[in-house]
Amino acid sequence: MGDTNVHAGTTTYRIRQDLSQNQHIEGLPLGTTGGILVRHNFPLDAEYIFQAKLYRTNLNIMRGLEFPSQVEFTVNGQRIHVANLGGTEDLASLFEKPTETGDAVDARLRVRVKVKAGPSDVTAAFLEDPKVVSPDRLQPFERSSADNFDWSGWPHMQTFSITGPLNPTGPGDTPSRRKIFVCRPKDAAAETACAREILSSLARRAYRQSVSEADLQRVLGFYESGRYANHGDGGFDAGIELALRRILASPKFVFRTEIDPPNAAPGSVHPISDLELASRLAFFLWSSIPDDELLRLAGQGKLKNPAVLDAQVRRMLADPKSQALVTNFAGQWLQLRNVRNVLPNSDEFPDFDDNLRRALLRETELFFSSILREDHDALDLITADYTFLNERLARHYGIAGIYGSQFRRVHIEDDARRGLLGQGSILAVTSHAERTSPVVRGKWIMENILGLAVAPPPPNVPPLPDAKPGDKPRTMREQMEQHRANPVCASCHKAMDPLGFALENFDAVGAWRAQDAGAPIDASGVLADGTTVDGVVGLRQAILNRPEVFLGTVTEKLLTYALGRGLDYRDMPAVRRIVSTAGRDNYRFSALILGVVHSTPFQMRTTPVKALETAEKR
Repeated sequence: MGDTNVHAGTTTYRIRQDLSQNQHIEGLPLGTTGGILVRHNFPLDAEYIFQAKLYRTNLNIMRGLEFPSQVEFTVNGQRIHVANLGGTEDLASLFEKPTETGDAVDARLRVRVKVKAGPSDVTAAFLEDPKVVSPDRLQPFERSSADNFDWSGWPHMQTFSITGPLNPTGPGDTPSRRKIFVCRPKDAAAETACAREILSSLARRAYRQSVSEADLQRVLGFYESGRYANHGDGGFDAGIELALRRILASPKFVFRTEIDPPNAAPGSVHPISDLELASRLAFFLWSSIPDDELLRLAGQGKLKNPAVLDAQVRRMLADPKSQALVTNFAGQWLQLRNVRNVLPNSDEFPDFDDNLRRALLRETELFFSSILREDHDALDLITADYTFLNERLARHYGIAGIYGSQFRRVHIEDDARRGLLGQGSILAVTSHAERTSPVVRGKWIMENILGLAVAPPPPNVPPLPDAKPGDKPRTMREQMEQHRANPVCASCHKAMDPLGFALENFDAVGAWRAQDAGAPIDASGVLADGTTVDGVVGLRQAILNRPEVFLGTVTEKLLTYALGRGLDYRDMPAVRRIVSTAGRDNYRFSALILGVVHSTPFQMRTTPVKALETAEKR
């Protein structure tokens, strides 16, 4: 709304300690290294304070002052501040007065400037300087800047904060205000009519349905209270703001409700309404509310027309808001949300940093997005001969000729890296901090690729025994063979372990390796159906020998996500029908999505059985 009476506040953005800031970060201005890019919403036209702070070691010594460098702040690409730090003077006082020196540097990394209201891209980064990367420097340049103890090396930005608004001059012309104020009253006599137009539009979108006169009058009552507050001098904007607060507090906004027909028998099945279908569709594909076109078609009773529904699905998939399918659906199904929590043992994997962590996630998101946007055969998720890499990730995979922080589509020559099974994000989230885990990887494949339920482990399962001093290092296969000697463990491991061992050539962070504990890796195994596999290529072929299994799993995951509930045996005919129908269109991803949207579970609803009746039946 842009309330000019809002109090100033501070938003602090933290940069992970293991983000190496000796290289350009994707999205930041060219010619910079390290730093941060944030999308910040400035509520008013006003002054704001921007403050960056550098990392201090455990001895409270600020790192990065050995050589002179510069930090640049920008808003929407326009420079607002440049600060000089480091060099002879700062370095001379660093050890005598570390706290005072750090405070002085922090003061230089602070600026107060006027900014227009609205969402803006804000950056803070180090300007690239050949002197800083001079070969005369004694410390190792390629080392991560995340070391806890070393005061020398690359400067490391730790936090970036924005404080404001201060001395506001007005609400500004923001996208949100343009969306809210669809009209402006010419005089006091026109205010009520304009308020009615604004609030009916807002309530219709927020409630995702037509707004009754009773609903509108309730909201208008709040408008009147805000408009004539403060002895009648509240103002038109204040009235709209209070009414908007009421809309956002309404159960019709907060909850997704679906109304059963009058006198519907408990347990009976009935079609959902067009408006309810519009909401299901929007939350499925966009993770958001329906837009005006969906609501208009639903209000006219046209959305259930198969041709209209197909056209809307394709329109919505082409909209940038369908990125939610990548972020949310793929994030849940493939467990990509866990990538940010991957913390490998730094002694075992000293090169792992947040730059690589981000790259692993970005690769799989771009890959899944390409399958969705280019409408590939869903089997390409397993077989695709391309991926998306930047220099950091390509170096991790051992792929030459890729330079720079930006991601680009790359043809895959190595069959082991094809599809999801060769991507580091999947391999890292299915490993432990210090080693791979054939069990976790096997379980992941069973649940997310083969659609097989895995029973929880029995209580008191013993961990893998620790090596004793003087013992010869044992490979993971040797350790697991000892573990499977326990009959309680053997039955489940018989199904999971061969799947996981097929990926054993990938280490705990997804890099390729040929040996484990000094011995050649044995990636062979016999699957539960008797198929012999040897490595990830053989496992992939075994999956492709029965493509309907993987396609059924993808469909189950999509339908579960679309419905917001788990599936049971009653949903399985719909799953099989979706896969069969999609086969006529070469299993294109859009065909699976259209199949979900047209399915009985998606377009029908079961009237809940009352709690008392359920209890009586039990």
